[in-house]
Amino acid sequence: MQDAQGTLANKTGPDTADRKKSERKLKSRFIGMVAGLFLAHAYVALALHYTYMDSHNYFHTSYIALFGALLGGLLFCWHIGIS
Repeated sequence: MQDAQGTLANKTGPDTADRKKSERKLKSRFIGMVAGLFLAHAYVALALHYTYMDSHNYFHTSYIALFGALLGGLLFCWHIGIS
């Protein structure tokens, strides 16, 4: 009976360290996904805010904001892909 308890104690030691490491990775990936999703939506909102139509019916928008939305979406997809 003592041998079984000793092997059980030896197995839980390294597993808990690996588990904590994987939980930390998952937490950082989740934070990255939320940040990427938030940034993508915020930059799309900025692009919509700065979009206007002139007297010749041409749309003008902020391409920097659209590029920020692209980067936010890429950040979100990166963290989804490595999960």
